[in-house]
Amino acid sequence: MCLGFLFAGCKGDGPADPPSQPKPAVNRSPVAAAGADIAQSVMAEGVTLDGSASRDPDNDALDYEWSLSSQPANAGAVLSHPNNAIATLETLAPGDYALTLTVTDPEGLSSSDSLSVRLANDVPQVAIQSFNKNPKVGERLSLDASGSADPNGQLLSFEWVLIGKPEASGIAPSFTGSTAMLEFDAHGVYTVQLTVSDGFAVESHILDPIIVTQFSTFKTLAGFDDVEFDATNNRIVVLFDDNVSVVEPDGTTTSISLPVSGKAISVTPTGDQAAVAHDGWVSHIDLSSLALLNTFSVPADLGDIVIDERGFAHGFPATGQWVNIHTVDLTTGAVNTSTGGSVQEGTKAKLHPSGIKMYGADNGSSPSDVERYSFNADGSQVDYDSPYHGDFPFCGDLWMEGSGAVILTRCGVVVRATENRASDLTFAMQIGEAYHVNFLHADASAFDNVWYTIPESGGDGDHNITTYAITNGEELETFFLPYISNDSDLRWTAQFVFASESSSEVFVIAVDDPKNPQQFAILSRAEPDLSALNRPPVAILQKYATKRVGDAVQLHADDSYDPELSGLTFNWEILSQPDGSDIQLSGTDTQTLLFQPVIAGVYEISLRVSDGEKLSPIALATVSVFEPSDELVHRLHGAIADVEYSKSLNALVYLSATSPTLHILRLDDLSEITLPLPRTGYTVGVSPDGLRAAISHTGLASLVDLSSGALIDTQEYSEDWGDVVLDSSYVAHIVPYRDQWSELVSIDFAGDQFDTTYGPRAGTQIRMHPNKPWVYGADRGLSPSDFEKWDVSTFPSTSLGDSPYHGDYPIAGNIWISESGNQLLVAGGNAFHSKADPSVDMTYAGRLADAGARVEWADHSSEAKAWAVATAEFSDEDTRGKLAFYDDEFLNRLRIEDPAPIPGAGGASHDTSASKVFYSEDGMQLIVLLRADGLFDNIAVHINEQ
Repeated sequence: MCLGFLFAGCKGDGPADPPSQPKPAVNRSPVAAAGADIAQSVMAEGVTLDGSASRDPDNDALDYEWSLSSQPANAGAVLSHPNNAIATLETLAPGDYALTLTVTDPEGLSSSDSLSVRLANDVPQVAIQSFNKNPKVGERLSLDASGSADPNGQLLSFEWVLIGKPEASGIAPSFTGSTAMLEFDAHGVYTVQLTVSDGFAVESHILDPIIVTQFSTFKTLAGFDDVEFDATNNRIVVLFDDNVSVVEPDGTTTSISLPVSGKAISVTPTGDQAAVAHDGWVSHIDLSSLALLNTFSVPADLGDIVIDERGFAHGFPATGQWVNIHTVDLTTGAVNTSTGGSVQEGTKAKLHPSGIKMYGADNGSSPSDVERYSFNADGSQVDYDSPYHGDFPFCGDLWMEGSGAVILTRCGVVVRATENRASDLTFAMQIGEAYHVNFLHADASAFDNVWYTIPESGGDGDHNITTYAITNGEELETFFLPYISNDSDLRWTAQFVFASESSSEVFVIAVDDPKNPQQFAILSRAEPDLSALNRPPVAILQKYATKRVGDAVQLHADDSYDPELSGLTFNWEILSQPDGSDIQLSGTDTQTLLFQPVIAGVYEISLRVSDGEKLSPIALATVSVFEPSDELVHRLHGAIADVEYSKSLNALVYLSATSPTLHILRLDDLSEITLPLPRTGYTVGVSPDGLRAAISHTGLASLVDLSSGALIDTQEYSEDWGDVVLDSSYVAHIVPYRDQWSELVSIDFAGDQFDTTYGPRAGTQIRMHPNKPWVYGADRGLSPSDFEKWDVSTFPSTSLGDSPYHGDYPIAGNIWISESGNQLLVAGGNAFHSKADPSVDMTYAGRLADAGARVEWADHSSEAKAWAVATAEFSDEDTRGKLAFYDDEFLNRLRIEDPAPIPGAGGASHDTSASKVFYSEDGMQLIVLLRADGLFDNIAVHINEQ
């Protein structure tokens, strides 16, 4: 109970509250605990800061304050909830951070603790979606890296850079963003590098090459043994085993069964009938109704067949060595054998577009040949073969140009097809690089006027289609075939190619593996709609210029153009200049760049033009600047087939080895005329007056006016190219390079005719006498070597015989004539007389004083009374590629000179050898052709003052 009188504060029956603890007389400081130092990767959610281990010895409630004392430059870090025990450091920047935690009690006492945070950066994780590695020209391709991520949560930037693309492409060089859209404007290989950056680290990936082709898969096939093209209806007719499939332009396919397996098929020019060759049979198919009409017995194993419009099928046996053509009347089944001779087993034949004759190429015979066959009332007859029997390789197959004017054979030799036996099957030209390209199959396009060819690769076809101009044989383009699938590293291999007569469409019959084919397809190609494409502009610029210090340099871009005829803007840059030169270009947006160098050396200038949307590939000009007292060395552009010199014009005349182009370089001011030629030229000869030049092409000669740089005339002839000279009447004379014993071909441009004189060895090097109607030649490929002479005042020319020596003196395959015309010098280092008196003509006159002297090239000056010689070697010292000089009376050596170097950028120079040498008309200058092996554009001309 509660006794009120005893206790005034009674609260009930429970125990009394314990007495409170006494508060210390002095307040104690709190203890800050920022936690252990932190080392981790940058995190998108930030770094957690935990100061909850801080305490107050007096158990007072604490106030918290986090602060940043240091952070990486430009990190921009902030603290979230800095007044809580647990805060967050918000940053996406790697590096070292210093933080301080301060805790304060209610009476204001505080303490601090420091914390270091080291944040590491991780590289971006790049993810590129799969893409079509084999698009077509004109197709758009999206490259997508939007699935890429950054482990640290940083914002990513993307740059797509074309580190490789075809020269003809004007695609922008780079794109930004996680996706890029590429529109391919040229076929070839494109290589793209993607660079992804999080602002601190960069991750780069080079994508698989994108091979842009002009082909797509049109139709898959079960297989094929032979394929023909119905050009009239744009249909493909496929023979496979005992079945013929007719593939329509829309891909619809109709199959026609045969009674036995077939070996070859032929389609009429109108496309209404086909004939199939079997072993012992010929089948007749109506392509209009797509039905087999008949199969007739033939007493031969047929390997090839030709059907004509009259309803006759002409079968060529595959076996039997020398055999007859078996002609089947497809109405009655009657069989007749050819007359006029036999053909070689395995002959491949084609119907001429005229429909009145066939041409064939034999297989298995050596030498190979081509033949003509005509039709008679009941069958066919063998007319004749070519006039060549081993002179030209034909290699066992042939194809005809649409009009039937020329025939392309498997070895690249092109012959004419005429109604005149004298010109029929005569050599017209050769196509194929360096004469080493054989063709597995070919077809001519009347629409494009080109040959579409499959280069033979071990007899199995190739992954490319190469085109050549029908008119001049110039190689034009090479088209890639597509990959077999998007995930495959293998491309289709071509077996047959066919060109439409009415459009640019081309069909290729292809296999996945030529050795063991498992997949078969028809690929189609058509030129994209160029009106829908903005093709890049083209910057055209003189590649090399040569000046002296203080002379103004003008570089012209006048010939630059845009395919869509848009206006152009220009951008010139100076890429390098000699030490001490500090030229700042002005007028860099003009069509013509003008600057004045004050320091000798090499200046490299670039030009790009723009049509407002696309940039051209970069064009480069190299300007070599010499001191006023220095001799000039001027670089020539491109590979060079042959060079001659016009003394009267002081001009070098040279042929491009890679294009049908003649260059005339005026040495007085180093200006140049470029003249397109009808075909690629191989040799050039300048007339004695120096005013005109003749060019030898395959089966064609050209006459050029060197003063105006104009093509005057051309003349076809039935031989290959060879060394050429031009006489004072402007009649050209050529010895073909191919065959064994050949002819001197004389070409009268004015009379529009040519004639031949039998006798010289093929490949003979010839020289025109400076003041007589004589041509001297040095044969090649014979032992002992010799030289000979012709009188070209007659037409055809008249042989004047060879030298009286046959192995006594080495000739070594080349010959030069002194300026006076009295002396001959041969590559073997021996000299001979040149006289009208036959008892003295071509007799020995002496020898260059150096033992074992071998001459690469020589020229003579009457004023200098000396021979200048580009030497191949002496037996007693190394003079290869040097210049040697000899007096013209006793042939004693006067001196030896080292050839000048070719100057390069940055003060570098390139060692050279002298390959040709010419005296100027007054003998005061020596024009030396320099060759720097291993250097691109490795020929230069040195104007050497004597």
